[in-house]
Amino acid sequence: MQRYPRVSTILRILDDAYAGVPEGALAQAAARGERLHRLCLSYLASLDGMCEQPTEIRAEDAAAYCSFREWVEMGHIKPIAIEESSASTMHQYQGTPDALVLWGPQEIPTLIDLKFTASILRLNRVQVQAYHKLDLYADAKQMMLVHIHPSDGKLKQEFIKHDARDWAAFLNALSIWRWRHA
Repeated sequence: MQRYPRVSTILRILDDAYAGVPEGALAQAAARGERLHRLCLSYLASLDGMCEQPTEIRAEDAAAYCSFREWVEMGHIKPIAIEESSASTMHQYQGTPDALVLWGPQEIPTLIDLKFTASILRLNRVQVQAYHKLDLYADAKQMMLVHIHPSDGKLKQEFIKHDARDWAAFLNALSIWRWRHA
């Protein structure tokens, strides 16, 4: 794949939500989020036989993991692609969404992004829209944030609609990134 800037790199231009948060707290939250992503996406991959189901789950991760498993079972989720990098050849950036799945009994191709945070930020919606423009994910019929509170496991799915202002913000951030790296 040609070397393009990553969605996460571009979004940093728009993001100041964590300004003032101590580095230690950010690092701890990032490690927890990465661990939960790995756990839940491993479970999803196990449904296709790509790996074994996770067997060792930390006590502090159990609620979030169980909520995700229930969501997968209730939603009749079937994985298509899990953490597969792709590029937007039209807009020349790249990214790695969490998954493309068949969702519900109608098996609707759905781009999902998992969030293990206290709340959803507007920037998360921008991120999902940028992922939807990646070549591999452009045929998804819907976009969804799956927000799981990391402590209590409370899960909320949020369908993301295309938002012209959010998409414009992303394209402007991409232009600024290019200007800085020209």
